[in-house]
Amino acid sequence: MKLEQSWLGGVSMSDLKKLLSGYVDDGKRKEIEEYLEEWSVTSLMDVKASMLRLCSLLGFEKGTNRRATRMKTRLYKRGFLRELPMERIVGQVTTKGMKGTNPYIDPKIVGEDVEVNRQKVIDSDEFGGAICKKYGSLNGVGVDARISNFLGVDWNRYVDLKRALFELNLLTEIDINEVLDNISNQGLDNSYLREEVVGDMVEVYREVVIRSDEFREWVGERFDSLYDISGNLNPRFYVLMGVDKGHRQDLKRELFRSGFLTELPVERVVDSFGPRGHTSPYLDSKIVGDKVEEHRELVLGSDYFRELLLRNFPTINDAMRSGKLATLFDKPLNTTDFRTELVRRGFYE
Repeated sequence: MKLEQSWLGGVSMSDLKKLLSGYVDDGKRKEIEEYLEEWSVTSLMDVKASMLRLCSLLGFEKGTNRRATRMKTRLYKRGFLRELPMERIVGQVTTKGMKGTNPYIDPKIVGEDVEVNRQKVIDSDEFGGAICKKYGSLNGVGVDARISNFLGVDWNRYVDLKRALFELNLLTEIDINEVLDNISNQGLDNSYLREEVVGDMVEVYREVVIRSDEFREWVGERFDSLYDISGNLNPRFYVLMGVDKGHRQDLKRELFRSGFLTELPVERVVDSFGPRGHTSPYLDSKIVGDKVEEHRELVLGSDYFRELLLRNFPTINDAMRSGKLATLFDKPLNTTDFRTELVRRGFYE
């Protein structure tokens, strides 16, 4: 038998729901709605224990413990004030020092809806906007017990909070100038270059910075060639280039590979083969790869090298005793091949 044909006498389903809801609320639903409207109660956050009339409408007897939590619980259970006041919730969640748990994410009040409501807040534009305004970038995130607890991470480890926010697709935009300023200052490494914060995206961020005009200008203002990559560099420079701190040869290689300091400083290379010089990074295959031969030819063919060679090694026998020259020519020291190469290039007869 269809419901409309029962003892209800043709009452529609919508009318039935309204009727039943009235019974469930002891016939007070309309009065409760009118009370909430009259006192501008738009969310559970507005409910106070001092609202005695509301307490009575909710079925609490006089003299009963009328704590606001019990009132909010009953209102929510009966379908009142269920719409989340997003801006107010977000404001309470993101304001450091606020006390108490928001009623919409309090399991004592909303029961199993707590996780649904929490996710709605996390997914909201209001939450994302508040986080961006509060921190600016991942580097601005510090210890914050309130937001950490809300996201379910250890509030003692602000790195976990940074990672949690990043995984929510918040604070993902890197500020290149902030990275460059970080290289010159003391403190922690930039968050966008820390794998424990951004995971595999660290390589993407590193490339974004390295390929930027700002970084190219930054390098150009500080270094003229690979010779200027000395031992007093900030460890963060190594971090940016993706090499172990203090490994200068690796740093030079990565800079050269990325297109920095690639112009051959012929005179400095030549000077490095003087009596007190050192092997040039521009002639080190571990640094410049297959560019060694090209660099060697440019150096050996320069007037500056010819002048220095003849000034420091007036005879071919003097030249053949120089291990640094042998390295430059890529010939074994004091051998026929070495002598032949010196003569072939016209340095000696």
